[in-house]
Amino acid sequence: AIACDIEKGKIIVLNKGSVAKAIRASTSIPGIYVPFKHQGRLLVDGAVLDPVPVSTVKKMGADIVIAVDLGVKNKHYPANSIFEIIYSTFDIIQGELDKYRVLDADVIIKPDVSQCDKFDLAGYDKCFQAGYDAVYKALPCIKAVIKERNKNV
Repeated sequence: AIACDIEKGKIIVLNKGSVAKAIRASTSIPGIYVPFKHQGRLLVDGAVLDPVPVSTVKKMGADIVIAVDLGVKNKHYPANSIFEIIYSTFDIIQGELDKYRVLDADVIIKPDVSQCDKFDLAGYDKCFQAGYDAVYKALPCIKAVIKERNKNV
């Protein structure tokens, strides 16, 4: 998991220890969840600095990087409450950064998440299906990348 040390502005890779703590740290969305204290650091969602951690994963030694672009084009951002404004601001920034971060990936998967609401837990089956469909559609590309890499080994 990837988290951001909010006091130092640095990416922290959580690849050892408790999976639960790593997930808790990497999903601490600023303004929505309290930062997670871990090993003397105050950690928030890694997307603050690295929304699509392609370069981080490559530095860790990944041979093939598959990125998922969850951006929605022409999305309407509600601004009816301070919560919506904070979340929309974060979403807009993340979306703009995602456009550039995914470019170094070997495969980019773009599920249609236009009908997904991040806060509608009951409707997540639509999101999972969109992800499944996008991966299935990308399988020929994924297989081609793997085949090409295996040729060079």
